[in-house]
Amino acid sequence: ECLSIDEARDACMQRPSVMIDLDDALVELERQDARKAQLIEMRFFGGLTAEESAAALNISVTTVRRELRVAQAW
Repeated sequence: ECLSIDEARDACMQRPSVMIDLDDALVELERQDARKAQLIEMRFFGGLTAEESAAALNISVTTVRRELRVAQAW
């Protein structure tokens, strides 16, 4: 079953197995690209904005947004 990040976050409350699947996906993404995984965590678990993530990682907001789009599609 393929869910968006937002759908997965909501489903985790109803189906704990989704949280395990989400964690597995993040672990695999981290193996592929650690920064993209970090950006997903910052955005969806930390609630950081693109601007806040950019400042924390010392990269441009454009880069954050581009990498988040790629990571979400992954």
